[in-house]
Amino acid sequence: MIQINELRIGNIVQVVNPEYHPKLLNVPLVVGGISPALTPLDCKPTFSISLENLNQEPNTFYENCSQFIKYVFPIPLTEEILLKCGFEREGCTYNSLLLKLWESTYEKAFQFRWYYTGYDTAKNVNLRSLHELQNLVFDLTGQELSVQL
Repeated sequence: MIQINELRIGNIVQVVNPEYHPKLLNVPLVVGGISPALTPLDCKPTFSISLENLNQEPNTFYENCSQFIKYVFPIPLTEEILLKCGFEREGCTYNSLLLKLWESTYEKAFQFRWYYTGYDTAKNVNLRSLHELQNLVFDLTGQELSVQL
């Protein structure tokens, strides 16, 4: 499950709700909206996430859906996804026009590293999911990451 403070409109996620939406498993979906909601049985506060199909073709109807946040999960960041986001592999690094990432087998993640001005130390950020990469690119550049899944 994704924490609500990690999620923003435009993030690409997946739904894991086999009882009510088995056809959505492994389908990349785009967050179209985030709304406060109450769960039907116990009236506990939660969030409803509006989702749209990522790969919509023109002149084709796609049913949009909403899911409670507990059914919305990250898409794990893999080499295949990085390549589909425009990164190119060079040894153990992945380069794009916007970022350079390192593969960390110890952390089982991809790392982004930046250096503080005037210091010799670096800050590492571990990226394990696609939405984290999208958020990092947007935070650093103000641009959306182009993703072709």
